[in-house]
Amino acid sequence: LLRESLNNASKQIIAKKAAKLIHNGNIIFLDASSTVSYLIPHLEKFHDIIVVTPSPKTSILLGQKGIKHYCTGGRLLTDSVTYVGSKTERFFADFNADICFFSSRGYTENGMITDSFELEVDVKKAMLRNAAKCYYLCDSSKKNKKYAFNICGIHEVDALIDESED
Repeated sequence: LLRESLNNASKQIIAKKAAKLIHNGNIIFLDASSTVSYLIPHLEKFHDIIVVTPSPKTSILLGQKGIKHYCTGGRLLTDSVTYVGSKTERFFADFNADICFFSSRGYTENGMITDSFELEVDVKKAMLRNAAKCYYLCDSSKKNKKYAFNICGIHEVDALIDESED
């Protein structure tokens, strides 16, 4: 819950920029991060989208807005309120997403996107494998932060979206 209240203004700017990449009819993967959750209010304006998420919190918010979506299920991590594990990863493998939005705890100065919990990293990797376009959403506080597990290199995503002016 603490992370959801950090860097609110930055996360709102990031979400607004990310929403410009979405089109009607898209299949969209959203991870369970607080940064990505800021995209949810922007999704109402699109038609015929389908969202897939490992986050029960995101699922509830999407349901309240009447947005068609799937929530993966799997083993629930209570601290981060996300599903993880092989069942979660297989769920993503059943979809061909147009776009994936994800975040992490940080990225290194040499461009490696990192996170602190292995099971969440495995789910993010499954999301990235099954999406045509992948966007890393991160505010500037995550720059030059290295955590134990690598998700991918910044060069492997279609864009890094932060709060800076274009």
